[in-house]
Amino acid sequence: MEKLGRTLLKGLAIFLPAAITAWIFWRVFLILDRILPFHTPGFGLMVLVGVILLLGVLADNWFAAPLLRRFEQLLERLPVVRLLYKSLQEMTQALIGERKPFQHPVLIRPWPGSEARLLGFLTRHDLAELGRPGWVSVYVPNAYAIAGQTFIVPSDLVEPLEIESSQAMTFAVSAGVTGAKEAN
Repeated sequence: MEKLGRTLLKGLAIFLPAAITAWIFWRVFLILDRILPFHTPGFGLMVLVGVILLLGVLADNWFAAPLLRRFEQLLERLPVVRLLYKSLQEMTQALIGERKPFQHPVLIRPWPGSEARLLGFLTRHDLAELGRPGWVSVYVPNAYAIAGQTFIVPSDLVEPLEIESSQAMTFAVSAGVTGAKEAN
């Protein structure tokens, strides 16, 4: 009976993330299909992909790019919208944009003399502009979340990690369950 319970939990661990992800995507597509005046199933998905593609084309267009920048500047002037928009924009740029701040996986000691380590990503190599020369900033992602914390630490508490950044990120957000292979 105990083995049956463990097997059931393993199955649930596989089923739940897949089912929740599928449900979220299904809900988004249903909402898009309801908003649009056409009642063709899947049309919302096509419109969403089309809008994203159009924005990408416009961002590369010499005429439309300044208009998109002006729109972004408008959003950045609205107090609550600015916080949400800027945070999402920077996170999106970090994950899929050309600027890749999570390319330097590191281990940091939370305090001098500690044997514990936090897995993170070096985001600034020097914080002299903040009055902290010789200090660095390290982003430490939370497990199973799209959040994390930024630590400001002396550079001597930081050890470079010789693995791919994607492996380190997978390891960190999965709470060490998957991801990083042992370094040589």
